[in-house]
Amino acid sequence: MVRAPQLTHLGTGSLCPGEIVAQGEQEPDYVSAFAACKSLVCLSGFREINAHYLPAIVPVCANLTSLNLSYATISTEQLKSFIYHCHKLQTLWVLDSVCDEGLQAVAATYKDLHEPVQVSFGRD
Repeated sequence: MVRAPQLTHLGTGSLCPGEIVAQGEQEPDYVSAFAACKSLVCLSGFREINAHYLPAIVPVCANLTSLNLSYATISTEQLKSFIYHCHKLQTLWVLDSVCDEGLQAVAATYKDLHEPVQVSFGRD
């Protein structure tokens, strides 16, 4: 992402600590990577996201028009920690793990979403 700051759409995969970092290698700096992508308007593809990494997406939230978290199990509090930074959001997809309180926060913040919030039910 640092090498392609002109990205406008990004599907992330997983943002989790761990086994993928070989011994002796440094963990990726996701905050700097996302901060470099000033043109990002669409963020999707989270298969897993560790709550520790959620603040990393805040630098791109201001320009996002579409955010797809429909595969990421995040809580209401985790959603609220960054959703207020997404001022231009038009499309939002989430799992039912955000509960009613999370959807109320979205409704209070975004009076003119172009599409209804898409809520997917858990994958149990």
